[in-house]
Amino acid sequence: MTPSIQHPATIATTRASSSFVGPDGYARARSQTPANNGGLFKMVHVENRPYFPLVTIDPSDEASMVSIARTIVEAYYADADADCDGDAAGSDSDDNKAEAAQITRISGGLTNALFKVDFPPASPSPSESSRRPSSVLIRIFGAEGMIDRDVETATFARLCGDGHKGDKYASHSSSSVVHPSLDLIGRFANGRVESWISGMRQSTTRDFKDSSFMGGVATGLARLHYGFEIPDYLHCQSGGEEDANEVLKPTLWKVMGAWIEELEAFLHKGVVCEDSDLMQLFYLAAVGREANESDSAFSIKDKIISHLKSEMRWLQSMVQERHPNAIVAFSHNDLCTANILLDASAEDNSNKSTTMCIIDYEYGSINYTMYDVANFFCELCGGNNNGIPDLSSFPSHERQRDFIRQYIRESRKVLLEKNQYGMGETDQNEDECIDELQSQIHLFQLASNLIWGVWGLVQASGEVTHRTFCTKNAKLRLDGKVDLDTFDNLRYGKNRLGNYMICREKMEFNH
Repeated sequence: MTPSIQHPATIATTRASSSFVGPDGYARARSQTPANNGGLFKMVHVENRPYFPLVTIDPSDEASMVSIARTIVEAYYADADADCDGDAAGSDSDDNKAEAAQITRISGGLTNALFKVDFPPASPSPSESSRRPSSVLIRIFGAEGMIDRDVETATFARLCGDGHKGDKYASHSSSSVVHPSLDLIGRFANGRVESWISGMRQSTTRDFKDSSFMGGVATGLARLHYGFEIPDYLHCQSGGEEDANEVLKPTLWKVMGAWIEELEAFLHKGVVCEDSDLMQLFYLAAVGREANESDSAFSIKDKIISHLKSEMRWLQSMVQERHPNAIVAFSHNDLCTANILLDASAEDNSNKSTTMCIIDYEYGSINYTMYDVANFFCELCGGNNNGIPDLSSFPSHERQRDFIRQYIRESRKVLLEKNQYGMGETDQNEDECIDELQSQIHLFQLASNLIWGVWGLVQASGEVTHRTFCTKNAKLRLDGKVDLDTFDNLRYGKNRLGNYMICREKMEFNH
């Protein structure tokens, strides 16, 4: 069993003899890092950042969170040639520092538990070197089994480049893809420490009406899609070979299929299959109508999975038939309000692209670029608070074209800088390109609703399995007839899948 930290004094560090890279680096670090006697844990460098493979943090233990944050910050900013052997934490003064630091839970994250750690002025973290932060973000991983944290963390490190530790550390060319203050500082077993970007606020639905905001997002996505040098290991993740010269394959269908299989596994467990009423709720959420009363729970489960797999196959065939040459690149895949930060002091800033920060790349992968855009448009409909997206907030025809136009121009600019102009859709006339990309967006709108609908059902089935699902007023909650104190995953899944069917029927009618 992975040991958990109970007190700040339990962390100590030793520098590994070498630094590992990529997802395999994290796996190798775990295999080569046995727990030492006395509760000391070995630190290994992966992607030039400290990693504590055996340290698991309890999010209810603030002292442990402060301790791991301080230790990782110290290790990250330490001189590369310094001797890091010995205790990095554990004195009485360290306990006092842990107590003096402030922890604030950050709202807005549906997948992870997020905390801001503010170090006191006397803490080692912001002292001596002005480069050391006074605040950091701790991310405790959620969505167990749905995200490969080795791949995701390694890719986030590549996006951030070699970090921001001073002039002697040269950054990767891809570092300009993300905000210059965004950085991965280090990782532990069930989470990581990231930079805290001060003076920023989460975007809101109010910002969506601002043309400069939309232009900033278009610019950011174009830079991500065309500016990031995709690591070889992501080719394997998408189902290809580890070869940068190979044609990129989208992960959309692979991920969607895996989530449907995970839903099937959850629903097959006794706690769900023994409750026909509960399975009826999942059927209503997945299919949009009630199952036959005579159907057994197992029969209902099979119909749910069969329905979702059938819709995925149909949608995949439509994409392949209508847009066989759709551009594929590294994509964010989860660009919602909570993942877009804006300058808090510049509410009416007319050039948000220079201050905007796109964060949380944990669902990032090789994917269709226009899926990324369509998913963002779907997120403009909201629903991350009450589980009820509003389709009327989907961008109008003209707003879509304005967005795509800015996206095309920025992508051309990026490719010119890379001496790759003429690749893919940028080789077309602008109006023709807009028409083609807008057509793709209409189809990928369905994909966004389908995959996130499945995500909601997976999260809800996991709650049932772990006995945290609230059965009180479950049917009324699902129908949106009662207010919610907490986010309702099943209601969110039902409404995203309902929007999928609405969009499908509309598309079939128009064709």
